[in-house]
Amino acid sequence: MNTFSSGDAMGLLIVAVVLLLLGAMLVRAIGRSSADLEPLRKRCLMWTQIGAGLTLLQIVLRGDWRFGSVLLLITLFTASLWYAARHYENKRRQQPPSE
Repeated sequence: MNTFSSGDAMGLLIVAVVLLLLGAMLVRAIGRSSADLEPLRKRCLMWTQIGAGLTLLQIVLRGDWRFGSVLLLITLFTASLWYAARHYENKRRQQPPSE
C-alpha cells in the first residue's frame, strides 16, 4: 500500500506540473503587482509551516509516502510564493521612490 505504482507516479507528476505552471504565473504576477506584499508574505509563510507540519505527520505517523509527497509539493509551492513575495518586497524597499 505504501509503494508507488506507475499510476501514483503519473498523478504526482501531473500535480507537480500544475503547481509549477501555477507558481510561475503567480510569481510573475507578484513581480508586476504594486500592492502591499506583506499580507501575502505572512499568509504564505503560515501555510508553508502548516504544510511542513502536516507532511511530517503524514510521513512519520502514518508512513504514507504517496499523500506525503503531494503535501510536500504543496509545501514547496507555498514556500516559493513566500520567497517571491519576500524577494520583491525587499527589492521595492531598496528602490528610491519615483515621483
